[in-house]
Amino acid sequence: MSIFKKVAKGALALFTFLVLKDSYFILDQTKQASVFRVGKPVRVIVNPIVKDDKFYCRLGDLQREMEIKYPGVKYSVYPGKIYGLYLKLPFFENVKQVERRYISWSGSPDDIMTLDKKYIWADYSTRWRSWDPLTFSLGVKSEEGGHGLLDRVVDSSARDIIPKNHIVEVVRNSNRQLYIEEEELREQAPKDSVKIGREGIMRMITERATEGCAKYGIDLSEVIFTRITYVEEVKTATEKRMISERQRIANNIRSEGKGEAERILGNRDFEVNQANSNAYLRAQRIKGAADSLITVSSAQVYNVDPEFYRFSKSLDIIVRTFSGKSNVDVTMGMDQDLLKYLKSPNPEKK
Repeated sequence: MSIFKKVAKGALALFTFLVLKDSYFILDQTKQASVFRVGKPVRVIVNPIVKDDKFYCRLGDLQREMEIKYPGVKYSVYPGKIYGLYLKLPFFENVKQVERRYISWSGSPDDIMTLDKKYIWADYSTRWRSWDPLTFSLGVKSEEGGHGLLDRVVDSSARDIIPKNHIVEVVRNSNRQLYIEEEELREQAPKDSVKIGREGIMRMITERATEGCAKYGIDLSEVIFTRITYVEEVKTATEKRMISERQRIANNIRSEGKGEAERILGNRDFEVNQANSNAYLRAQRIKGAADSLITVSSAQVYNVDPEFYRFSKSLDIIVRTFSGKSNVDVTMGMDQDLLKYLKSPNPEKK
């Protein structure tokens, strides 16, 4: 009998412990909660981030919607009377907690065709949070479910809005003048004007996606583009076209450089030839002046002693004639002018 009492006491203690443990729950300050009794919602605890936030301003509307959609559901705002501690019926009520902070979401890149028939890869991201924990728990159920919902809603909104606009509206935000250094590329710069712009398209996608997520109790921050690029085929063709344009510009620069080099070399040759011509002219002038001086000096010497002049000239002729020649026999008559000075030192006086 004592053993039975011990077992009964142990079972009662265990049951009491389980009842006490399941009779309350602690709600963290980063969470919101929905309480279900046998699968039926009976209580909702919302947790606004800040008092002046639009989330807090919606609480009145949220309470009225809950009274219409879920009659009999009790509505309260965190933290309650006992900070973060709430009571519930053990075993009959279960609690689903939902994150109340912003959660980052990044979609998968999608290939989308713009209005001007250009295919682009568009990648976008946003932040979201649950502002209606009960609707979120009933429809989406979990954070993974929220990501899956955004994959569908945001992608659908982007595919509906981007194809209605030109690519210049998607990639540019204003009509700011583009700076293009090469003059050859300025003619090929896009002339389309921006009317909506990238921010306008992101705002339209945000509004469309927010409408689609609101019925699931999800609030979106701004949807932004994280990357916009051409699809691989168009990207390859565009890169080839850019390479050919750059090569054409490089060839033009090279041809201009060669022309400039030829002009510089031509100017150099002209200046060298002109310098050589001036130097030659100056040398000839100096040589002419020297010859003139020699002629004048020779004439003066000839006038002083003509016979001596003829004698020296005759010796010069003999030296030039026989210079460098050996074993040469020359036969001359004694009446030759060159040898007359050998016959007599004064041939004029006989």
